[in-house]
Amino acid sequence: MTDDRARHATRGRPVANQPDRPAGRVPPSNLDAEASLLGAAMISPDALEVLATRTEPGDFYKPGHGHVAAVLRHAFEQGQAVDSVTVGEELTRRGLLESVGGPAFVAGLMATAPATSNAARYATIVHDLATLRRLLAAGAEISELGYGSRADDAHDVILRAQALLGGVASQNGSRSYSSLDVADVAALLDGDLTTEEPDFLRRNDGRALLYGGKMHVLQAEPSSGKSWLALLAALEVLAMGGAVVYLDYEDTSVGILGRLLALGADPAAVRHRFRYIQPSGPFGPTERVELSRLCKTLNPDLIVIDGVAEALVRDGYAEDRAAEVVAWVEALPRWLARTGAAVLMLDHVVKNREEQGRWARGSGAKLGAVDGSAYLVKVVVPFSRTRAGRLRLVIAKDRPGGVGAIGDTAAIVDIEPKADGTRVLMRLTRDTGEVSANDTWKPTVLMRRCADELAKAPDGLSATALKSLVHSDKPKLVTEAISRLIVERYVVEARAGRSKVLRLIRPYADGGDPGPTEPPRDDPALFDPDHPTDNVVRGPWPEGEEEF
Repeated sequence: MTDDRARHATRGRPVANQPDRPAGRVPPSNLDAEASLLGAAMISPDALEVLATRTEPGDFYKPGHGHVAAVLRHAFEQGQAVDSVTVGEELTRRGLLESVGGPAFVAGLMATAPATSNAARYATIVHDLATLRRLLAAGAEISELGYGSRADDAHDVILRAQALLGGVASQNGSRSYSSLDVADVAALLDGDLTTEEPDFLRRNDGRALLYGGKMHVLQAEPSSGKSWLALLAALEVLAMGGAVVYLDYEDTSVGILGRLLALGADPAAVRHRFRYIQPSGPFGPTERVELSRLCKTLNPDLIVIDGVAEALVRDGYAEDRAAEVVAWVEALPRWLARTGAAVLMLDHVVKNREEQGRWARGSGAKLGAVDGSAYLVKVVVPFSRTRAGRLRLVIAKDRPGGVGAIGDTAAIVDIEPKADGTRVLMRLTRDTGEVSANDTWKPTVLMRRCADELAKAPDGLSATALKSLVHSDKPKLVTEAISRLIVERYVVEARAGRSKVLRLIRPYADGGDPGPTEPPRDDPALFDPDHPTDNVVRGPWPEGEEEF
């Protein structure tokens, strides 16, 4: 480090040979970052481009550094190569070489540059500190405006203050401090605009329900299996070699880890790639720093927030106030989703089933904030430690559109204890309609009408178009008819551009006796011992766990 840099390396120390600087506190600056960026720019063309495109000569606190930056920027714009000799020559031509410190100073910048690969970081430091200095100057001018104005000048003073602050923002160049995220439309058009596909919590046909980098909700009545579904998603992520963070506001570490092991998780994977967190207070700045550090280290693929209502209360928000819900979502779930992880929130619905809608208990802003998918967890058959059961996941929202339409069943979840309650099996399958595919009843009349319409459309029809052509006073039975045709391999789903269409692949045969004229009221037996066990997970049950 040169003597000059040693004197001025630390932010906050007095700057020598600058009588124009006011006495007292020194404005924010980092002379080391300035010198490192200049030196890197004289060594690396990439670093030179960073300096020229991300900073202005006026961003440099030390005047000599600003003069060197101006020479380097001019050289970049002219397409000229630079080094200490060419920079010194240009400074001499401008009559500035001796004022900046002479040839030795310029050569020292190049000789002591720490790392050219860190040029972008140096540029950010230089630019942001310059912004703070501009903000201080604007604040001082605003203060003077306030002291030197009369009461009837208040409106004009406010407008002038806004203009001054706007001027600070306008000098940021390529770096913006605005909350407006202006998309690069040209880059988007040149890229991939296909429908986003979900990544985690897969059915046995390969279709997943959760999107990476987005927020999701499982909402249901208490003890409906939400946590088990979240842990099933965690199990899948761990099995793929990914990592999981579980923020738990409702259960205990023993309960959650016990259930995860019960689902068959590898203890070694849980030990190294699963983090359980039980917040004991509000989520404040200290907690944010700690969680940010954990996410950077672990790089989780899935983050679960178990207990939205409890998290809101803990942070001082009311779940029935839209503004407070939005504030909480921005502070925690959306912030976590920006890490690239799929964020899965577990929430409760109102107790009165007649009042239950698409969103969870409280403000509808809960559902509005979701940019991934939201599912209602419906208990079809109650389950316990010794009793098999079934859940239905109904789509309440699918923003990207990769799973299905609102009201569709995203998956059927079959749950079966094994070995006297010491084992558990969970299976996600696609919906085959209102009744099981093993039932003898099927809507053969509607199946025939669907097949006839598809036969007229060799290029296929979307499910929506097909339903509009097959008129029925029971739309759900049309859905059942389509599902039956797919299950029995008369119809397949195929891609058509960005959409999916249904195509008839063989003539429909009624298959003899259509069975009962009405669908059965009771669900059939839940588990067929001969059913294929794709996507099945097993494991020991946690002790003392009477219900899921």
